[in-house]
Amino acid sequence: MGYISRPKILGETLLRNDGDILSSHASPTIPLSPVTIQTPTDESEAPSLFHKIDMANLQPGRWEHIILHHSASNQGNAAIFDLYHRTIRKMVNGLAYHFVIGNGTNSGDGEVEISRRWQSQIQGGHVKDPFYNSNSIGICLVGNFETYPPSSAQIKATTELVDYLKNTLLLGKPNVLLHRDIQKTLCPGRFFPEDILRSAWG
Repeated sequence: MGYISRPKILGETLLRNDGDILSSHASPTIPLSPVTIQTPTDESEAPSLFHKIDMANLQPGRWEHIILHHSASNQGNAAIFDLYHRTIRKMVNGLAYHFVIGNGTNSGDGEVEISRRWQSQIQGGHVKDPFYNSNSIGICLVGNFETYPPSSAQIKATTELVDYLKNTLLLGKPNVLLHRDIQKTLCPGRFFPEDILRSAWG
């Protein structure tokens, strides 16, 4: 689930490297339920997926990158990661990513979950660098791809989601990066199919 960073004290607040600001007196909060949708299995289902992505008050000028992660866990979903990020990492905006793609454990295999960060068009908390958090869409695939590859359903969902975000919604602007491209980390794992996915995005 990435790193757990030590907050920096700044006056009466804690300023986190992940970009979230937390009151020094805040206590863990109940996680907000993310919007859950199923990745389309055929073209007839696609409009409902993309419509829900489009429902955000899009700020196209701010999104310069799409950064891909793995959860480094064998199971999980948006709600589980949201709880972890709120209670352990003390992130006031909860789930660090804009999208989570399930592996069939706690959500469907290839299921796309849209977080409140995307709905509200607020910065991510998925990397250490505040510059990239401010202008990058974070997508997390559930699984530990240091030990096994993502499922075919996850690869399909990732390809379709990134293609839609990059080439349709944001008109080809964002660069697609892996977490390890910008930070010293193994994420998204050695079995992440980088070549296959990059060729699909063009």
